[in-house]
Amino acid sequence: MLLTWIIIIKLIHVISAAIWIGGIIFTTFMSRGLRREMPQREVTALVQKVGRIIASPMRISLYIAIGTGPFLLLSRGINPITLLLEVDTFVEALAASKTILAAIIVVLAIYHTRIGSRLSGLEDEREYSRTRMKLIVVGWLSLILTLALPALGTIMRYS
Repeated sequence: MLLTWIIIIKLIHVISAAIWIGGIIFTTFMSRGLRREMPQREVTALVQKVGRIIASPMRISLYIAIGTGPFLLLSRGINPITLLLEVDTFVEALAASKTILAAIIVVLAIYHTRIGSRLSGLEDEREYSRTRMKLIVVGWLSLILTLALPALGTIMRYS
């Protein structure tokens, strides 16, 4: 019975992570492609609309993936509460790294949303460009760190 629950939690974890990762990849490359085809401000308005539509399911998926992580650690005999205080094995180091990266990604997601909500209201072209560049950097950083999570998870799985 315990194995069944572990499998169910792992399935929820992987599906939730896939939704988050897919959403990040989709919005990053969609935005990049649109910027080659449309004026900047039109792209901003369109990407903001798409972002508002998919933000909730993506964010919920991120939180579910993060929330199921500790249960998966417990199933491997790793205590997630003491993990950041004491790391004795390579697998624990990977788990601690994933935990820290996940926290950073949550902060970046919140920051990205705040930057994005400011962007369309900016009239000054210089401020708009600077804010857009900040949004792009935070978005790419989020994507890179997000892709690191399943890489670490895969290494952890086979260690």
